[in-house]
Amino acid sequence: MCTGACRGVAHRWDYGRHFRVGLLAMNYMLDLMGGMKIRHWVVQPKLTKKQTIDNAARSAGYQFIRDKGPKSNNKNQFMEWTDEQIHTAGSPIENWNEGKVITALQNYMRGRQNTKTLEYWPFTLQSFKAWF
Repeated sequence: MCTGACRGVAHRWDYGRHFRVGLLAMNYMLDLMGGMKIRHWVVQPKLTKKQTIDNAARSAGYQFIRDKGPKSNNKNQFMEWTDEQIHTAGSPIENWNEGKVITALQNYMRGRQNTKTLEYWPFTLQSFKAWF
């Protein structure tokens, strides 16, 4: 554990994949030591929650993909452009998911996102004749 030369120095213990057993063993050893003991535990989560981007940044990113992205996938253009843009500092799609960008490019290429919607329909049910 610790020789006389390391007293008063904080140590980091590596339990490997057996964290619970290692923690139990360390507590058992510390409990068997004599004298007064003070334990200082730092508890923090291993994984932090991923930051989410706000809606304005998200819509700016999709606008950037729509305007600046390649229109066809000749010679693997989608993959190369996506890889360059998500790793470029200051890009609107910096650190985005690669699959999401490629899917957006494919949808824009196929015209699935830029289809025109019908806002005015000239025929109604009342305009049809009964014989029709």
